[in-house]
Amino acid sequence: MLNNRLAQPFLILPPGRYRSGPSLPMTMSSLGAVPLSVLDLAPVVSGSTSAQALRDTVELARVAERLGYRRYWLAEHHNMPGVA
Repeated sequence: MLNNRLAQPFLILPPGRYRSGPSLPMTMSSLGAVPLSVLDLAPVVSGSTSAQALRDTVELARVAERLGYRRYWLAEHHNMPGVA
């Protein structure tokens, strides 16, 4: 599920297979002093559950931290069936 939520220029890997290290084409340290953040909506993709969307959000936050993102933001939305 996360492969649709992790933006370029970073390598997109299948769910549950995120890793850091030399296999990643670029990290925040290679970008210099540009502070970037992640904005996540925690979408519930078709055929999934809210619980899985929240697990994906935690995994994406961990990947963002490993890659050196400055902040991880969660967009707040109410009464939307496609958002956890």
